[in-house]
Amino acid sequence: MIVFRADGNGEIGSGHIMRCLSIAEEARERGACCRFLLADGSMAGAIEGRGFACDILHTHYRRMDAERGLLEPLLQQYRPKAIVVDSYFVTAGYLAWLGRFGDVTYIDDLAAFAYPAKRVVNYNIYGPGLNYEGLYKRAGVAKPRLLLGPQYAPLRRQFQNSPLREQPQIVRSILVSTGGADPQHIALQLAGQLAACPSGGGYEYHFILGAMNPDAGRLKEAAQACGGRVILHQNVQDMAGLMRQCDLAVSAAGSTLYELCACGIPTVTYAVADNQLLGMDAFEKQGVMVSTGDVRALGKPAEALIARAEEVAQDYKKRKSLAKKMQRLVDGNGAGRIAGQIK
Repeated sequence: MIVFRADGNGEIGSGHIMRCLSIAEEARERGACCRFLLADGSMAGAIEGRGFACDILHTHYRRMDAERGLLEPLLQQYRPKAIVVDSYFVTAGYLAWLGRFGDVTYIDDLAAFAYPAKRVVNYNIYGPGLNYEGLYKRAGVAKPRLLLGPQYAPLRRQFQNSPLREQPQIVRSILVSTGGADPQHIALQLAGQLAACPSGGGYEYHFILGAMNPDAGRLKEAAQACGGRVILHQNVQDMAGLMRQCDLAVSAAGSTLYELCACGIPTVTYAVADNQLLGMDAFEKQGVMVSTGDVRALGKPAEALIARAEEVAQDYKKRKSLAKKMQRLVDGNGAGRIAGQIK
């Protein structure tokens, strides 16, 4: 059995859970039984909907060390061969303790300390540039197997081996993805800005509403005020298909960027949290995406995002270059590569 310890809720979004689900599905295809352990039930429905059982600890996701007493009997019961952990709130002591019950794989973004684990995955575009070697050497901790770079991006199977995309000369539809929770209410601000602009640049906007978006009701009202130029999508099953229907994307700098890369959709990205800044900057510096910056520092983020999107929409040469680099970077097979390492 492989046990996944991850969380998702209205505060931290759904990204940690979604990438673990992709790995779990690949592991299941290889014959493994997978189970999720969660602090709370916010994402239980999404996990069970993908065919996996889960246990809810009824703890606080920020206080992982305090959950050991509840976690231990479950680990003793399941006797996992491997444990996959995806959380920013782990400590070295917590990971070392988990190692008593199975081989630990840690999904990392930050290189915050020398994680005591059998393997560490950092699939981010900036992952290979982080000094893990020095981090472990300075800490005097045995270096784990490192799986670094976008080739390990744990995407769903629908994103695997996408054909090279031909960029249209004229952009007609723009995808908007603001993350699972959208704590900065960016989708609502964008819809309001589009409602205030009669023409909307002539583009059709497709908004993906995350499972925990707090503004769903108000967004439906805003979409109606846009006269059909804003289409809302909830509970999307074929995300790759929806992305491929669009010519351009505006997306928060989370895991969705790697899905957009696999599909070759030129993207304007932005950050809404500190943990997104490294990725946003790296995508722009490597010429893979266009950044609008940290929206928390922008006075009118909706105006800035729409202006940048329309600028890129009108630059066919730029879009063609971006898409080519994106699909070179991500082939969609990262979850299978990770699952193949967890034996």
